[in-house]
Amino acid sequence: MNQAQELDKSVIDVKLAEIVNLAKQPANELKPYIDPTPSGVFYVTREQDKDTGEVKEKRTPLSSCFKHCGGGVDDDGNHYAVLEKPEHYGKPSKTIVLPLGVVGTGQGWSVLQNNGVMVNSPKQGREKLADHIQREALNISHAITTKGGWHHDGKAYILPSGEVLTHQDDLNVIYNGDKSQAEAFKGKGTVQSWNDAIGRYLAGNSRLCLAVGTALAAPLLKLLGMESGGFHIHSDSSDGKTTAAKIALSVWAHPLTAKASWNGTGYAFTNLANSRNDNFMMLDEIGEATQKAVCDVAYSVLNGTSKAQGAKDGGNRAMSMWRTLLFSTGEKPIRSYVERGGKYQWQAGQETRLPSIPANAGKSLGVFDTVHSFDTGKAFADHLNQASLEHYGTVGAAFVDALLNNQEATTATARQYMDTFKATLPPMGNQAGRISDRFALVVSALQLAIDAGLLPLSHEEAAQAVKQCLDDWIVRSGTGNYEERKIFEYGAAFFEQYAYNRFVSVNKASSNEHTPPNFAGLREERGEQTPLYWVLPSVFDAEICQDFDRAKVVQVYEVAGWLLTPPTGRDKTKTKTFNGEKKRYYVFIGSVPPIEQDEETE
Repeated sequence: MNQAQELDKSVIDVKLAEIVNLAKQPANELKPYIDPTPSGVFYVTREQDKDTGEVKEKRTPLSSCFKHCGGGVDDDGNHYAVLEKPEHYGKPSKTIVLPLGVVGTGQGWSVLQNNGVMVNSPKQGREKLADHIQREALNISHAITTKGGWHHDGKAYILPSGEVLTHQDDLNVIYNGDKSQAEAFKGKGTVQSWNDAIGRYLAGNSRLCLAVGTALAAPLLKLLGMESGGFHIHSDSSDGKTTAAKIALSVWAHPLTAKASWNGTGYAFTNLANSRNDNFMMLDEIGEATQKAVCDVAYSVLNGTSKAQGAKDGGNRAMSMWRTLLFSTGEKPIRSYVERGGKYQWQAGQETRLPSIPANAGKSLGVFDTVHSFDTGKAFADHLNQASLEHYGTVGAAFVDALLNNQEATTATARQYMDTFKATLPPMGNQAGRISDRFALVVSALQLAIDAGLLPLSHEEAAQAVKQCLDDWIVRSGTGNYEERKIFEYGAAFFEQYAYNRFVSVNKASSNEHTPPNFAGLREERGEQTPLYWVLPSVFDAEICQDFDRAKVVQVYEVAGWLLTPPTGRDKTKTKTFNGEKKRYYVFIGSVPPIEQDEETE
């Protein structure tokens, strides 16, 4: 290279440097501007000396260092500034999502300061900083959400830790919801280590398969268009049901720090359910909760919507909606906790969402069907409890990753697995059918995880284990509707208490038998035939129907053959004259529901 060429190159380098420097300056070099630097954010002004023409610069510090990453909008159209506090003193960088409505207010400055950004005190400087934050936030580049689970049409999934799982690099989704349990969802170990310590023991254990399958099934709810729900397992305190629940939670998180309590407020449950949207919740020991807390969970968390709340500026706040699967434990069926004292009723819809299943597998090993190579059930439970504290939070994330690979095909396969399982079941009523759908969902989740190499089970082992749990539920609850079972229970309980002491015998009418003050109706003896009970409509409504619609109760009893009704007409009562008075009555054939009469005959 000759000297001229070297000179030309040096000149070019200088010119390029000048161009770069000019590009960094504001268009008008005397116009004030904000300069974010590694040492802090400054407000820069320039003045030119009239005599010398020299430009003097003044740099006013506004705050410590942060990076403005643009703006974001949430699902309700609210706008935010997205800021990043860089790594400092070994602490990792932190994303700050600041609502534009609080920028420049005391609340807004508190948010920045609480996240480690020092804001200078002078009012004028704060006004400049607020203008800068709002102006840069006009560049919308992020989606903001307070809800976990699926986003962007299933292209991204947000864990309760705030971590976004996606296979697309151009999705800027930021979780700005409840992170009180975020640390618990940062996994420990690997999928393989979890299987070596826990997964290998699922085979042959029906309740463990149900628990793990419920945990894995949560992300499938949205994909399959299914509702929130779950299972409540119950047994004596030493049966190991809490161990099953911990194993389930270890699929996603640390089983101690991520579990939730039944005894919480409705608002707390709403925040928790939002963070666990399309995810799993474990609520341990329902006996510690109040009846109201149990009902709140059943109505709000399992119904998938928050309570309506008014907004300060008028109208109502946007209602939160979520999908979640819940696994609960207790010493009794959930209905027993809710209905103690008679103040609350466990409704059919609640039973459908959260059916009670015996935790005892019937093998004299408590919750276990087999303890594999362990000497006792206690030794097996101790191992699983300890293993769940050392290996957790990996299988669930890996399952979501598998779903992200080919979501459409995986969803179709999931439906196929559900249909195959349901084809093995007996005919069921509507409510029992909805419960069986959830069992089928659990089977499908287990089998999809097996396909993805995440569980050391066979399809048949998974299906048989969950089928055993369903069979145990059917033995106690039947294949009909919960609502109809309750209607029969009300009627049977009424006659069990009052069949003789509140009914006057028609056969003794001529002797003017004394009518009790709480007179319920007439009893007509028919020799060897079942006696008839003539019930006053007012008693029928208040004490037999209770909180059920009269027409529904009449229909159930009539179809079952317990209620004797006229062959024609809409009125289902019959008239009868007693002691000179003609009245209408509902007429029952015997004091025991037909289904119970059949069982006695057998």
